[in-house]
Amino acid sequence: MANLKTDGGVYGLWAVAGVLGAITALRLLYLSVFPFDLYADEAQYWVWAQDFAFGYFSKPPMVAWIIMATTAVCGDGVACIKLAVPPIHLLTALTVYGIGRRLFDRRVGFFSALLFGTLPAVSFSAAIVSTDPPLLLFWALALYGLVRALDDGAWRWWLLTGLGIGLGLMSKYAMAYFILSLAVYFAVPGAHRDKLLSPRLGAAMALAAVIFLPNIVWNANNGFVSFAHTAANANLAGPLINPGEFLDFLAAQFAVFGPILFAALLVCLLSRRLWTGDWRFRLLGCFTFPTLALVLALALLSRANANWAAPAYVAGSVLVTGWALEKGRSLIVTASLALHLVLAFALFGATLSQGGPADLVSAARFDPFKRVQGWRQLGDAVSRVSARYPGVPLLFDHRRLMAELIYYVEPHPFDASKWDPDGRIDDHFDLTRRLERSSDAGAKDEGRRFLLVTSRADTSAITSRFAESRPVTRIRVPVGKTRHREVRIIYLEGFLGY
Repeated sequence: MANLKTDGGVYGLWAVAGVLGAITALRLLYLSVFPFDLYADEAQYWVWAQDFAFGYFSKPPMVAWIIMATTAVCGDGVACIKLAVPPIHLLTALTVYGIGRRLFDRRVGFFSALLFGTLPAVSFSAAIVSTDPPLLLFWALALYGLVRALDDGAWRWWLLTGLGIGLGLMSKYAMAYFILSLAVYFAVPGAHRDKLLSPRLGAAMALAAVIFLPNIVWNANNGFVSFAHTAANANLAGPLINPGEFLDFLAAQFAVFGPILFAALLVCLLSRRLWTGDWRFRLLGCFTFPTLALVLALALLSRANANWAAPAYVAGSVLVTGWALEKGRSLIVTASLALHLVLAFALFGATLSQGGPADLVSAARFDPFKRVQGWRQLGDAVSRVSARYPGVPLLFDHRRLMAELIYYVEPHPFDASKWDPDGRIDDHFDLTRRLERSSDAGAKDEGRRFLLVTSRADTSAITSRFAESRPVTRIRVPVGKTRHREVRIIYLEGFLGY
């Protein structure tokens, strides 16, 4: 391991914590000044957080638990729902500092943490509550525990590794890439292969399994819907060679990790010395390359979202920084850091000076905020219509619309139902809020009333399954200068069954 007494206090933990703490404070200010409307997935996670569970349709429970904790403290406002995200990124970056410091020195740890904490993807996701921030935190903790365990073999570090893996799996199933990376590391000839059969490694994996077990049980009780959804996301049923998707994903990684850093990372990963030389670089390479390669392969065979390779950049940040500084190529590090800060502060400053995201992009052909605009106004309009029909629950036929309006309609329509004629479980609302015919049918069903809220033009497939239907209103909410959100509300009575 590196000599931890080198490089003085300028690169110490408190120094990096001060810089990243200031950035975190600005991110929290950004959330409070511009509380954008929730994106549909964020609204769905908030709905999940209303009911404690060990699993939900598409994801493990951690993101809902985090929202449950923050909203218990400061309420259900948008900023409070997202409150934990910037501090989680701060903790992840500080853990990256620990990894770089243990493997190299304080200087590498310092710049690794700053680079990771200002990555374009991190700056972008700091305003989004999702499964990625806790995944990256627990990935980093597991990797830090592994680095310490490989150094002195103490039980506490092996258990920290297992704890990180278990909590990571409870955050996002992509944590399984960590186990793959661990297997690759022990498979590559070199140092630490003696640890493969260590009972302490076995104890770490057992701890991870115990932590993850409640989600497995939840899935077993619900038809393994989360695992099936994750497999379906791979979308391998279509054409198996998609060079366009591959190139799109590869290009996106230059934006996710930063153009300079990603180019340097490719140089590192393609270097033969990485895999045959210093074990530190081999370790970091094994926790970078398998994830990146697997998702690149998936992009070629089907498709892959730009964030799916994000865990690779925990080790990747340390790998590139350690390589660049040891090779005397510090310009790569400083130029990348400067570029990341310019991009982050330009977005913050431009939004601040323009008075909000709508003004910032009003003349742009591509509106990066289009998915988070107009929901509050739509919710207010639907609320006014719903108030004219007291006691009549809402009925939705689309997951995203349902999630957004359960949040934005007041009072929150937690008694809303989901139209699901084929009986397939395609989302959490199909699993938990599917409109069912009453068990005794007959008169009881004939008296059931609903307000259908839909964006579809042809509703005959739904209205024909009710004894009575009549249009109530059409709501159209402008979004920017050229777009709008539009829904129709239809009164329904007497459900006849699917």
